[in-house]
Amino acid sequence: MDLYKLLRMIKDIETVVEDAIEIKKENMKVIKDEPEEQDEPGEIKEPVSIMPEINSVVRSLGLKAHIKGYEYIKLAVFMIIEDKTIMHKITARLYPKIAETFNTRASRVERAIRHSIEILWQSGEFTAINKLFGREVNLCEKKPTNSEFLATLADYISIRQEKNGR
Repeated sequence: MDLYKLLRMIKDIETVVEDAIEIKKENMKVIKDEPEEQDEPGEIKEPVSIMPEINSVVRSLGLKAHIKGYEYIKLAVFMIIEDKTIMHKITARLYPKIAETFNTRASRVERAIRHSIEILWQSGEFTAINKLFGREVNLCEKKPTNSEFLATLADYISIRQEKNGR
């Protein structure tokens, strides 16, 4: 992959994240009945980006950045955290949105995520994987499906964010 394509993919991810943050801000303004506490009059607090947390957790599992599914998983988790309903239509909504962002096909996104999970199950950091799943995971066990893995990862990160007050 050449540098230009990589930079374009990064820019596409940033655009998706920025759009999601804008949508979340708009939703927060509509939902809130009481005015938000402000540091100074007229200043609205920026929501803390969850992407650094997602990056940290995905890396701690032992997923390598050179695998295509790495970026797909990060974006999928972000999208699931932002909109929980997308998990109910993973094939119809999640994969196509990720495919559109990376200029590929939904079937390739699904396969790359599945391949990443296979690699994690073979050579991942099992102490982190055990922590993620909340139990002892062994190599003899059947690996989780894409939706099980993504939902578990999104829940784990959401819980960590809540504990840290973000």
